Amino acid sequence: MSCTPRFLLAALALAIVIPLAGCVPTPGEAGAAGSQGPAGETGPKGEKGDTGASGATGATGARGATGATGAAGPSGAAGGATGPAGPQGAQGIPGAIGPIGAPGSGESALFYRSTSVSVLPGDEFPFNMAGPSNAPGITNAGGVITLAKAGIYRVSVEVVTGGYGFLVLALDGARVDYTRFGGGSFMSITTLVDTPVDGTVLTLEPEPGGPFFYDDGLGTSATILVDLVKEN
Repeated sequence: MSCTPRFLLAALALAIVIPLAGCVPTPGEAGAAGSQGPAGETGPKGEKGDTGASGATGATGARGATGATGAAGPSGAAGGATGPAGPQGAQGIPGAIGPIGAPGSGESALFYRSTSVSVLPGDEFPFNMAGPSNAPGITNAGGVITLAKAGIYRVSVEVVTGGYGFLVLALDGARVDYTRFGGGSFMSITTLVDTPVDGTVLTLEPEPGGPFFYDDGLGTSATILVDLVKEN
């Protein structure tokens, strides 16, 4: 075993270290960057992130066009029962008095029938009785009334029938349409007729549709009153 003193070893070590400290090399310049290597493999998909906050509400859009009209719905149920009649209204103001009619000539004649009879359409109503008369120019023969003077005549008729029917005046066999009357058990009319020529024949006839039945059993008579209003 060497018996070299320890202080000699320490001195030797120091002598070695000092020269080495003066021999440290200077670092060289950095080399150029190398080319990028190939991309690595895609890593695993990460976990889903939290939902983001809601965005602000957008502006209201323009109003769309009106749609087509839909089909009509079914009719509703009928209403309730008719209500009671209201109270009667106040009486109206009387109308104005009409103008006075033209005065008669004073010539008039009355004819009538006091027994029942059935009259066929196309036949004259048979007035077979004469009443008061001051007109020799107004004569009757079984319902054929002759008007000797041309002019305007007022004719008033009243007839009671056992059924329903219509009557009409005729001049020389031509019906005067505006003189048609009837439709009930008691029938009457007062009207004017114009006879353009002397000797015109006036008759009262049933409307077509069946026999017209006059019933004297109802306590009255069938009458016709003829007045000359204006002579032509």
